[in-house]
Amino acid sequence: MALIFDPPEINYFDPQPFYPPDTAGQILHSAIESIEMGQPIIMREICRQLNLTPGAPYSHYESAEHLESVITYTGLLTLAKWMADSTRELSNPRERLVASCRAYRTWAHQHRSWFGFILPTAGRTNESPF
Repeated sequence: MALIFDPPEINYFDPQPFYPPDTAGQILHSAIESIEMGQPIIMREICRQLNLTPGAPYSHYESAEHLESVITYTGLLTLAKWMADSTRELSNPRERLVASCRAYRTWAHQHRSWFGFILPTAGRTNESPF
């Protein structure tokens, strides 16, 4: 007998991406775009694109590491939503698992740079020097 505890008031599989309003959200969006284009996050360049002073991001994010953690958090939520959406219409557990795994792989291929940013050691082989 299997016991499944899943209270209906907790919706685990419908996360919302974290995009802060206004300037903080624009900074986050620009940083994610930089990552998806395979470029490093350069705060001065982001400020130039958004017509901000060079110190403006630090009034919204404590440090570059804080911004990177928000980017990672947002990426993980986006990936989780992508996986949850792929299983929404399925009821068979095996089919849900397979669909979820396929969605994970598809998202990783479509967002290679962001995926590499979130999970930097994913996909490395034994021949890797790190």
